[in-house]
Amino acid sequence: MSTEIETITAADFKKLVKTHAMRSEKMIEACRLVFVEGETRRAASIAAGVDYASLHRTIRKLQGHCPHCGQPIPVKAA
Repeated sequence: MSTEIETITAADFKKLVKTHAMRSEKMIEACRLVFVEGETRRAASIAAGVDYASLHRTIRKLQGHCPHCGQPIPVKAA
């Protein structure tokens, strides 16, 4: 069930947050821990004090869009 998330640079993360208009500082910090620092979702949710399920949903939303243009990434055929 565990999936690896590729880490990105802090600058790319700031762009990602801006394109998705994230407002919650705690959620932004938790996502930063996952995307930039490489923490697990569980550890990041505990460290930032956010609900694990909310963090999981937010990460899925952020992963579903291109970090460069913001367009949805097409689903690959199996």
